[in-house]
Amino acid sequence: MMRSKNRRGFRDEAKTVHRCVEAIPAIESSVREKSHMIDIPKDFLDALKESGLDGFFLGFAASHRREYLKWVGEAKRPEARKDRIRKAMKMLSDKRAKATAQRKRTG
Repeated sequence: MMRSKNRRGFRDEAKTVHRCVEAIPAIESSVREKSHMIDIPKDFLDALKESGLDGFFLGFAASHRREYLKWVGEAKRPEARKDRIRKAMKMLSDKRAKATAQRKRTG
């Protein structure tokens, strides 16, 4: 059985919906900020700083950074982890060189 609502009930619902809709951007913003915060392991960060690629790496989209860190983090042995960090630095260095060359060509 449906209950009928008076005009006041509809206005109250509209105010509640309006308040919820106003709150959505603030909620989305805080979720986005948290999703972009990625913990970078110390050994990986040290390698980035040593190679001068820290700024370049932090300029990547969060999803790209996560992929690199996931790949490095999945190594089971410490030697494999060091090897993956070394390979990651090489890949990042190559990407930066390619991006720099492309910028020079396009002006």
